[in-house]
Amino acid sequence: MTTHETLAVAPAATAPSPALASLGVLERLLGMVGQLTDDLSQYLPTIRRRKAFLSGRWVVGLAVGGGMTGRTAYTRLDVELELSDGGRRVRLTTRKTVRDHDLLRGVFETALDEAGWLSAEAFLQDEFLTFAESWFDRR
Repeated sequence: MTTHETLAVAPAATAPSPALASLGVLERLLGMVGQLTDDLSQYLPTIRRRKAFLSGRWVVGLAVGGGMTGRTAYTRLDVELELSDGGRRVRLTTRKTVRDHDLLRGVFETALDEAGWLSAEAFLQDEFLTFAESWFDRR
């Protein structure tokens, strides 16, 4: 190497901050929950999407309602997102209520790799199916 040549150095790869990792996971989770909600809305036209940040955790999900005559029974499916291990693992907790009756809570934890996301999607599909079955059984 001559004195006029310079050595090109690639910038060091940095891991996203926990806040950015959380937003990326939230975006992917919103996509999954959004698709499942859209599929379910064919049968429950009064469905509404929900998203909130509560007690340091993202919560996404749906609520059913909209009756204009008096009080409607409380119905919701919430998915609580909690990151751990520096954003490399996720814990999903579902809370389901159908017509004022709480259903069993679902809990799922996985690594945030492609296999983990596939497992998370299967978990969410099962939770939405349980919710839908309970909705139609309680009519």
